[in-house]
Amino acid sequence: DFAAAKSWIDEKEALAKRLQKAAGGLADQETRSAARREVLEVAAAGVEIDYCPLAMASQMGDIELLNHLFRHGGDPNGRYKDGEPILSRLPIDKLDANVLAAWLDAGARPILGPDSDSENPFYDDWTSSALYVFARAGRADLVQQACERSIEPIGLTFVAKGKTYAPLLAAALAGGHRDLALWLIAEKGCSLSDLVWETGAPCSASASGDLLAAAEATQERSVLLSETAEAVSEPQPTL
Repeated sequence: DFAAAKSWIDEKEALAKRLQKAAGGLADQETRSAARREVLEVAAAGVEIDYCPLAMASQMGDIELLNHLFRHGGDPNGRYKDGEPILSRLPIDKLDANVLAAWLDAGARPILGPDSDSENPFYDDWTSSALYVFARAGRADLVQQACERSIEPIGLTFVAKGKTYAPLLAAALAGGHRDLALWLIAEKGCSLSDLVWETGAPCSASASGDLLAAAEATQERSVLLSETAEAVSEPQPTL
């Protein structure tokens, strides 16, 4: 009946407020222990888990708490109210392999970015995928982990209007992130001839000097290895 429904709604709202307050207490060293116990208890009671406790547990590096939140309904593909994925906005300097692994194992999609209306699936003026954020920061370790551990295959280029764009490679080259750029070329098939989204110029235009020379050499080796592998795999004529 109406009274029972209202009582249920009031109870859920009260739990949500408790969770928000407890999650806020995780930031303070003096209140953290009690706040953590409160978050564990309230999350297990079936309250809707939004971005605040997930973000706080991640920033603390508290894997046990993070996994607990995911088990009790925390959405690894949740977004902030402005549409930005929670994973994309975690402080990049505090994000380590264990925290990212917890998100990925819970089903996080590191390619999750703008909505389906965007031609660029990696980012637009308002929203960035976690993968693009990692690349822009030069976190080769996180990019590699996300690609290897994701629940779905991840393509690192996209085609729009008949042209191929490589936003991660462009970001790595523009930021001078050598190891990431060379890995994207050698291991993931990105090319210096792929385009930069904003300018339409080839990715090679985003680098210069030693970095450009290393990228060109890496691409030449990759092409040669690919051609050699194809030649070896071709059936040989019988004598």
